[in-house]
Amino acid sequence: MKSNFAQKLPERAFTLIELLVVVAIIGILAAFLLSALAGAREQSHASQCVSNLRQWGLAYQMYGADNNDFLPRRGQGVQPLAQINRPTDWFNALPIYLSLPMFEQMVSNNAVPAPQSQSLFICPTAINTNTNAAYFLPYGMNMNLCPWNLPLPTTFSQVLKPI
Repeated sequence: MKSNFAQKLPERAFTLIELLVVVAIIGILAAFLLSALAGAREQSHASQCVSNLRQWGLAYQMYGADNNDFLPRRGQGVQPLAQINRPTDWFNALPIYLSLPMFEQMVSNNAVPAPQSQSLFICPTAINTNTNAAYFLPYGMNMNLCPWNLPLPTTFSQVLKPI
């Protein structure tokens, strides 16, 4: 009489090759998912940057409405933010319209926004390539719109609109 233990039952298990194939497929799917998520993150950053620029544009319009249609007096020039204590520079004149402190106040309070911080002063995709600069401000005003050496600031109506 044979014992029940002597009978071999078929074993149900995965082979090493099958397991490796499944792991490889999961890895490929994860790579596709991660690349899609990276694209979504970049799109999110671009949307945030556009939103920040829209806010600055609204601040420019409010400034013009309060100042006889004049633009802020200065852009950044050749030495960006070398002098930050002029109240007529855009980064000091406009933040008040967005309920933000002037850039000069942020500096004196040691609260200057850093690259990739959540601030209207910073575009999320901006990278600080000039590590020798005292301050980081990726947005700027075209210095030719309202140069400091004109007797009067430029008005919005004097700015030519592109066709």
